[in-house]
Amino acid sequence: MKKPKYKGRGNETKKYVIGICLLGAALIIMLIAMALAQPQHTQGTDVPQSTSESTSEISESAVQPETEDGEFRLLESAEPTLQGHNGYFTQKENGEKIWERDKRFADTWCVSENAVPGLLTFLGNQVYAVPTSAITNTPVADGQEDPTVYVQLYGYSPNIVDADGYVRNTGIWMRQEFTGKRIYVFETQEEVDAAQEAWEKGQAILNGDDTTDGSLIVNGRLVTGGYPKCVNDEWYVPLTYVAYAVNPSLFRNDTSQNVLTIPLQGHYAGATVSVPYSLGSPGLYKTETFEAGNYSANLGEGAVDDNYWTDEFRTGDGNACYVPASELSRYTGWYIYTNGKSVHVVTDETDVSDIFLLNTQGNRSAANQTNNGSDTITKHTNPDDERLASIMQDENGSSSANDGNTTTNETQEGSEEDSGRNP
Repeated sequence: MKKPKYKGRGNETKKYVIGICLLGAALIIMLIAMALAQPQHTQGTDVPQSTSESTSEISESAVQPETEDGEFRLLESAEPTLQGHNGYFTQKENGEKIWERDKRFADTWCVSENAVPGLLTFLGNQVYAVPTSAITNTPVADGQEDPTVYVQLYGYSPNIVDADGYVRNTGIWMRQEFTGKRIYVFETQEEVDAAQEAWEKGQAILNGDDTTDGSLIVNGRLVTGGYPKCVNDEWYVPLTYVAYAVNPSLFRNDTSQNVLTIPLQGHYAGATVSVPYSLGSPGLYKTETFEAGNYSANLGEGAVDDNYWTDEFRTGDGNACYVPASELSRYTGWYIYTNGKSVHVVTDETDVSDIFLLNTQGNRSAANQTNNGSDTITKHTNPDDERLASIMQDENGSSSANDGNTTTNETQEGSEEDSGRNP
């Protein structure tokens, strides 16, 4: 009789141990991959790169219960907060709304008799000729001249332009006169078309015509590449993508220091706040914080009579700089909405705008405006001075004179970069 064959127990044990080891190694690799799954930036490159998360992954694992009617609801912002204090029509200085102060200027000086006939900036705003003293609020001594300067209005706030309506700083928060609606300016027609397409896609989601999950919308436009996440009932927003969409000229990502500089409306042009970030995933416990609040003129109402406050906020997670929506709204004043599936970030109601324009001004640098008969470069010229000529660079790089006379205003150095008058 043949003896029955038995499998060796030693081989089974070895295979079992090897299987356990392989499983453990796979789990470790998966954990490392999840921790590193953040959008990468090369140093010196400000444009955000696409995140590695797919829309389907976000929609399945990172959503709150959908609102009953599918409507977007405002997420809570704890007090104290900059909400209601950092918008164009809400900012205050010395207890007074800034736009109301600027409206007094507009009602006094930006009137029909001061309007330069037929002259609009490329933004479509009227150009007005006003005395320098009206801008500086400085009395003119007897015997001194009060040179003319040229302004357009961003809402009701004066912005100095050249005498022919040339707008020198297109990187700040440009607005439609009187309405204050944000005007978004692009350098190529392709960028204009892309913005319009993003607007249409964003509106489709907001109106419920598109049910795509995990979408990030900023001021009405769909932002590609960045996806919000919901962890433990808290929405986390990829701030890198939001900041670039808000104002790419003021957005900066210092990857060497892991600091993201984001644009705010602020009182002055170029107001920003810096948010540090470190490697990590949204929702994980971390102790790193940074200070922000209403402690600077660039961040809030900014005057001795205003309410100053600061608080400690969670630093961002990963290169996408994921931050809790409840905290982001406090130190920016932004309004953040969700329908349980997607997130809509509104920096200010006036910023929800589809006014997308191509910059058609051409190239005008200080080096292209010279004193006739000399080597002196003149940055601000007097249109009444026949010795001065405005030189424009056309698309082929050749120069051409503009009516043989010139174009810019004679005022303080650098004033064209200010979006409002000095208080």
